[in-house]
Amino acid sequence: MVNNTSQGKNEAIKSEKEVLKEIIQNLSLNDTQKNYLVSRLLGQIDYMENKASSCKKKYLRSQIITILGGVTVTALVGLSTSIDDKNIRNFVGASAFFVSQVVTVTSALEQLHKNNELWLFYRRSEEYMKSQLWHFVESTGSYENLDQDTAFRIIVKQAEEIIPRDLDIISAKSSEQQTKTETLKQNESSSSK
Repeated sequence: MVNNTSQGKNEAIKSEKEVLKEIIQNLSLNDTQKNYLVSRLLGQIDYMENKASSCKKKYLRSQIITILGGVTVTALVGLSTSIDDKNIRNFVGASAFFVSQVVTVTSALEQLHKNNELWLFYRRSEEYMKSQLWHFVESTGSYENLDQDTAFRIIVKQAEEIIPRDLDIISAKSSEQQTKTETLKQNESSSSK
């Protein structure tokens, strides 16, 4: 049975993004400044939150496959030694081989895509930008004792420095992955000769 009371509470609780949007709309900023904070800064925070969530899911999925697959291979290999029927033993052996290949490919793809690193990277960036926005709206930290226009220029500078920096880091990781892939292909090609 669904608890309607808790469902109502969940609907009544606003997301942090919705709260920030309302706070931004009530700040004594001009419309362009408010639009920047909502569309550019909150948009970037939302993007990073979605990327972090996606990378986390991919990473955890690959870890579950690797762990369960490893346990399954061990069990199948152990089981195959105690089976007398040759056909069943061959089937169990082939199953162990297949599962081990799935584990190997999953593990290799995780090494290639580095979802764990990307998950943490996007979470750090998201939290940093949220922290800057909260400091701005509460006039604390770097924004304490500043007039609204000066504080706004500082948060824009902070945001516009972190976004390209994050893109540079991601591009570097992508280039590193591409180099590793090309090296693997070259190694495979030269070893097959």
